[in-house]
Amino acid sequence: MPVLTLPDGSTRSFDGPVTGANLAADIGAGLAKAALAITVDGEARDLEYLIETDAAVSILTEPRKNTEPDPAALELLRHSTAHVMAEAIQRVVPEAQLVYGPPLADGFYYDIAFPEERPLREGDFEAIEAEMAKIIAEDRPFTRYELSQSDGLEKLRSEGSKFKIDNAQRALDAGSSSLSWYATGTPGEHWEDLCRGPHLPSTGRIGAFKLMSLASSYWHGDANSDRLTRVYGTAFFRKEQLQAHLEAREEAKARDHRVLGKKLGLFHLDEMVGSGLVLWTPNLVSITEAVLTLLFMGILVAIAYAADSGMLSASGVTYASKGLKILQIKKATSSKDGLAPGSPEAKGKHGVPELTPAEVAKYLKHLADTGQIEADSSDAAPPTDVEAAAPVKEPQNELDLLGVGQKVEAGGTELSAEQAALHAAAKAGLTPEQIAKGIQDQYEEPRPRTKTEIRAEALKG
Repeated sequence: MPVLTLPDGSTRSFDGPVTGANLAADIGAGLAKAALAITVDGEARDLEYLIETDAAVSILTEPRKNTEPDPAALELLRHSTAHVMAEAIQRVVPEAQLVYGPPLADGFYYDIAFPEERPLREGDFEAIEAEMAKIIAEDRPFTRYELSQSDGLEKLRSEGSKFKIDNAQRALDAGSSSLSWYATGTPGEHWEDLCRGPHLPSTGRIGAFKLMSLASSYWHGDANSDRLTRVYGTAFFRKEQLQAHLEAREEAKARDHRVLGKKLGLFHLDEMVGSGLVLWTPNLVSITEAVLTLLFMGILVAIAYAADSGMLSASGVTYASKGLKILQIKKATSSKDGLAPGSPEAKGKHGVPELTPAEVAKYLKHLADTGQIEADSSDAAPPTDVEAAAPVKEPQNELDLLGVGQKVEAGGTELSAEQAALHAAAKAGLTPEQIAKGIQDQYEEPRPRTKTEIRAEALKG
């Protein structure tokens, strides 16, 4: 006498074992009509599954109009549609050998082995979909039957499919005590496939469907094993749901970076070079440099403004300096263009050197001396020594000459020499690239040779 607990906490008792279909009918005629399958203690089962003991049971139903379907109901629908597709494919290509066909988050697929002389092509989709429509219109029941381990394996060996024998052996190794099949109709009379289920009550419950694409795959994902053809499809309960899905896919394709990249001439993909290697074009280099320049300029000005207005504390400026690595102004060019002055060797992933505060200050002083910018120290406190107790000193370096000492307050915020150099640069409206280029032009010594150049010279010698 099983007692079944429903999702709302209510219970129903029965005198003996009861199927999911019986439970739905006992609750109401409307539910019985809409029911697709059941879950028993969280595991999906067919409506004809026999419940013999107490259990928590819920009933999966078709979604009501204008409501989103239950993901479990969609999975059930797509699994059943994969079976219908497989049957239709074997009608079109009788020599096709089925491997496996699971549901996916947005559809389903079936891996199938086709003879070399008769591969499947997308041109076959129309004929396959026509056969699927016939099977669905016949509204044949998905009928489950089971065989013992020995009888099931014997059946599969007689059919000669190594793929299905492997599937069965894996199921038995995982703990299955028997093997199950699903026929779309009457076993022995209609098409069937080895499957653990569950499935819809009948093929007629399948709504809208579409075959999507083909792809190559390998048995068990092993490139040294049999090469298979993966047939992708999708299914929904209603045509409008399928149409919305297809429209969303088309919109996604239009926004695909591979499509936009080609249209805008930003990069090139070449199988000769490597399928995953993106070759940058001058257009993409120009855009990247422009974006980085704007990014650096914006961050520099924002930090300087925050310091000026007192919105950013000294510790906040220091944190921004270290976290963004912006306050150590970097030359945004590769090592092939030469190292920045004052840097004996390149630093960073791409050989990008760091500029010291003294170098930045020296260049700013040069600009001020030549009248290119106006040195503005109106918001700076009188220069002081590093030690707070030390008396005010005379200017000793370029920072001091610009009115920016090693300890200076901007809007009440104390800045280090490094931060002060940045502050002065930002106030002058200069980007890191402009500063680095200016220093490069002012620097008279030749840049240090790279290791590659040294090796090249040694080889020539």
